[in-house]
Amino acid sequence: LPKPLQLPPLPGLSKEDPYIIREEHKCILCGRCLQVCSQVAGAFVYSLVNKGLSTRVAPVQAGEETTLEQAGCIHCGQCVDLCPVGALTERTRPGSGREWEFNSAIGVCLECALGCPLERQTRQGRLIRAVSPQEGPLFQGLCKIGKFPSEEEGERLLKPLLREKGELREANYEETLRAMLVALGRIKQKYGGESLAVLGDGRCSNEESYLFQKLARIGLGSNHVDLGTTPGWVRAAAALHGAAGSYPPPSLMELSRSREAIFVIGSDPEESHPLAAMAIRRASRFCGAPVVWIGYEAAKDKGWADLVLTPGEGGLADLLKGLGAAREGRPWEHIAERCGVPAELIARAARRYNSRGYTLVTPTFYKGAGEVTVNALLNLARVGGQLERGHCNLWLLPPQANARGILESGGSPQYLPGYQPVKETSAREKIGNLWGSLPPAGDGFYGEQVFPAISKGKIKGLILIGNWEQLNAERAGLEFLAIISPVLNRNVWEADLVLPGQPVFEREGYFTNALGESNINRSPKRAELMEDWRLAAHLLKGLNPDSPSYPDLERVREELRQAGGGSLKGLGADNGARGME
Repeated sequence: LPKPLQLPPLPGLSKEDPYIIREEHKCILCGRCLQVCSQVAGAFVYSLVNKGLSTRVAPVQAGEETTLEQAGCIHCGQCVDLCPVGALTERTRPGSGREWEFNSAIGVCLECALGCPLERQTRQGRLIRAVSPQEGPLFQGLCKIGKFPSEEEGERLLKPLLREKGELREANYEETLRAMLVALGRIKQKYGGESLAVLGDGRCSNEESYLFQKLARIGLGSNHVDLGTTPGWVRAAAALHGAAGSYPPPSLMELSRSREAIFVIGSDPEESHPLAAMAIRRASRFCGAPVVWIGYEAAKDKGWADLVLTPGEGGLADLLKGLGAAREGRPWEHIAERCGVPAELIARAARRYNSRGYTLVTPTFYKGAGEVTVNALLNLARVGGQLERGHCNLWLLPPQANARGILESGGSPQYLPGYQPVKETSAREKIGNLWGSLPPAGDGFYGEQVFPAISKGKIKGLILIGNWEQLNAERAGLEFLAIISPVLNRNVWEADLVLPGQPVFEREGYFTNALGESNINRSPKRAELMEDWRLAAHLLKGLNPDSPSYPDLERVREELRQAGGGSLKGLGADNGARGME
């Protein structure tokens, strides 16, 4: 008998990359991956190798064929989305099912505050892949954390849990919610509403944020509600809103086409907002935009920065003041001595700061950013022409995904919906007329203040929303802990009561990114569990019987528009969703 034919292994079937599978035998040499990698991602990973019939597309570094990672791949996955023949696929894709078995829905990426539009594909309650719209006004691509999000640790939580005799057991919604209302009412009656707090992980939708903050203020009688904000960022965002008001939001496309200087204040945006870093690289490489990096983290070996200004410890506010003074033509040499940056560098940076440029402020700026630092930042933007009524090229990029939507919906302790300070009597009276009850006076605690308050005995009851990494060993000071989580994480076992939450890809609602765009997030299928907003509405009604019922999300949006006025752009309006509905 003849020997069986021994076929050679298929060329280019790569297994070395943790995110992308390359199968070169499927490649038709269309060149889409080369184009998007160079012109959009700015990474220049792929090249054509060999000639004639032997031509191939492969990752190359210094003229030598290598792995994707060694070639400088940033794993944005845009080449995967554009590949028409499946030569590039997500590593999670094989074995996950056939295309017609997937449920698809448009949505918003919640891995950072840019809120990029995307389409999610799921099967049997599991996220299979995320893809970016390929054309039209929604196209801007995705980054590594958006295209390949890390799965939430823990088994999916599908039923409520109730602690009984020291152990958690499965229960139904009616029993669990009744027990939660009893526990919260007991603590409120015994210690007062200020002994209760509600915290979120920054991924609540605008509608959920509105209901949970109303639950805290009216149902519990507490302003200790922080659904995902940072004090320094809130201070800057509120001041920015007061200065600029309503304005057309800028876009990443506009940033990537800038020919004027781009200022980055804080840490490297590649770490926190990778798509913004891509846009900066495109503007620098293709449009000649100079990049100025300001901050304690600024390193002189960063190739994308043309000018680096690193102040001495505690000198950032003085450096920003010096830039503003130099921009106005006032003396700045004495300020340069205080901040530790040479006067000639401040002068060079100030000459590049103008109204057509952009300023991006990244999360590390807000750590300890007081009123003086925030005012210096805003003054620099004003004198440089980047901040005025109806116009703003100053981007405040918070660490939490939906921080701006949460702040505008009232989910930050010091502000009611629509940036209304809770300590102002007129603001409380205005919202009280809508709610039928006055919210409590006085600033509440931010999330970072709640846990120390627990150890001091000031907080006795806590509602945690989302997938928290840890509770900082503060459970001992609480009399009641309720958790709303999509997965069984380590904190669940410390709780007195657990309600199943929704993962990001099953949430319905609007999310507002750092630039002010409100986009809708759709669920691929009908919710099988009680949605988070319904949980909040049920608890609010149980604690405050005079509260109205919310049969659907449109009723929540209608009240939210009344509470927030015109500052909440796009809620329930087609133009706010940018055509995503």
